[in-house]
Amino acid sequence: MSPYLAVSPAAVVAGALGTPSHVEVYVNGILVAQEDLQPGPFEFLDLPIPSGAATTELVVKDAYGREQRITMPSYLSSLLLNPGFQDFGYSLGFRRLALGESSFDYGEPAVLGYHRLGLTRSLTGGFRFEADRRLANGAATAAFTLARAGELNLTLGVSGSSEGFGYSGSLRYLYSGHSLGGSLSLDAYSSGYATLARPEEDRLLQARLALGGHSRRLGSASASFGWTLAQDLTATPNLVCSYGRRLGRALQLRLGFNARGGPEPTMDGSLAIDLLPRKLETAASLEYQAGLQSQRVGGRLQKNTPRGPGVGYELEGAFLLPRDAGGASAADIAVDLTADLQLALPWALLEAGYVRSDALDLFRFNASGGAVLLDGSLHFSRPIEQSFALARLEGVRGVRVASNGEAIGRTDRRGELLVPGLAPYAENRLSIEALDLPISLEPTAIQLYYAPPYRGGGVVEFGARTVQGFYGRLFWLEDGKRIPAELAGLALEVRGRTVQSVVGRDGEFYLEDLPPGRYTGRLFLEERQGSFQMEVPRSAEPQVDLGDIDSR
Repeated sequence: MSPYLAVSPAAVVAGALGTPSHVEVYVNGILVAQEDLQPGPFEFLDLPIPSGAATTELVVKDAYGREQRITMPSYLSSLLLNPGFQDFGYSLGFRRLALGESSFDYGEPAVLGYHRLGLTRSLTGGFRFEADRRLANGAATAAFTLARAGELNLTLGVSGSSEGFGYSGSLRYLYSGHSLGGSLSLDAYSSGYATLARPEEDRLLQARLALGGHSRRLGSASASFGWTLAQDLTATPNLVCSYGRRLGRALQLRLGFNARGGPEPTMDGSLAIDLLPRKLETAASLEYQAGLQSQRVGGRLQKNTPRGPGVGYELEGAFLLPRDAGGASAADIAVDLTADLQLALPWALLEAGYVRSDALDLFRFNASGGAVLLDGSLHFSRPIEQSFALARLEGVRGVRVASNGEAIGRTDRRGELLVPGLAPYAENRLSIEALDLPISLEPTAIQLYYAPPYRGGGVVEFGARTVQGFYGRLFWLEDGKRIPAELAGLALEVRGRTVQSVVGRDGEFYLEDLPPGRYTGRLFLEERQGSFQMEVPRSAEPQVDLGDIDSR
């Protein structure tokens, strides 16, 4: 399937013009398209309109200078499919047991799958199922938008096992706006309902309400309240709140609160300050967290590993103290420490880690890399997780190559460098540093865009042409005296074409790519004119001195 195919319904902006007009399209106040259009119908497709609620504004300026603004609100859902489109997956295998605890631990065979079909632009239906030798579960699903009021997802399920039959129902409402959003979910389960993941369902009812919003001035805040009723009618409420706000250009404040009721109630709050400098490559944070039984003081220092050669690291440490730290002894204080170091080489990624937790010391070492055979040459690199490209400037060694503005490395003796980590099916900007080329070479392109396939790549050619420079000095002759022809225009007839330039200070001139021969030129400055002869010798030097030339 083409990655550029629009699977989900997209907004279409269309209209008709009576006169030639300039049309601008704004999405949530940001200009995304503009065109000069002729009279007649028009249509804008594949506009970058985000999922959720959005406002598209059309500004039309006609040939008479009149301006018209048309506002079109919309609500798009990434869960819907275009009419007639299908999304499905079917799997057959063995159940994984003790995940994260043991290796190669598998149980009985199982089958599971799902299938969705776009019925209309606002309705997608489908089903899912899973089964093994002892249990079978199936459900019907439906997703649809409520005009511009949000989206709704419904699921009705039934199961059968050795314990009997059961059923479930689920309703989820979601609204995502430009600055506000929220969701509501309701789930119900009967006593005999079972799935492969939860053979014995212990929940009877589960509900959750979440609200969130953000503002440039006030920051971002969210709150989520959940309530779970178990099969034995035990209720467990849960509340999670968070707030974040930038404090100037480099600081960020984060506040958090979490409370849970029920048989084992818990409550804790947290305060964190993040240091996020724009130009520095490192980030740091300090955090304090307090609960009913304990408190935690920690910090983190991180430097992201560059995409090119370089070093990245992450250091994180915390002290865990009793709630009443005044009477605590050293034995009551626990220390957690995590240290990770990454060394990115042109041909490999080396990693080392250390973890201290619960008085246990764990060490970790890892080395990984990638190899690509492309266009007859073998290249080694850091791990290739998505896509790649081979940047080539044939025969030119030591030229810096960047991907989307981030340095990757330098070309080898063949003028090649493998660039990993490209985004598949998207335009990746690859560029070279022109200052690294010899003075005799001029690049034909210093920036190119490449959209590779997923887990694939190709060759991106940066060409260069040989440049030969010719310099010297030009003079006016007046009464036998030489006067530098400063700021004079220069025109040289070279094999049917005219090469033009301007003479610089002290009569200096510079021309490029002149074939060997004798040529006639002229100088002109206001009312003054003169002619001269220029002899261009045959030479392999990148820069050739033509000496002093007199104009008569």
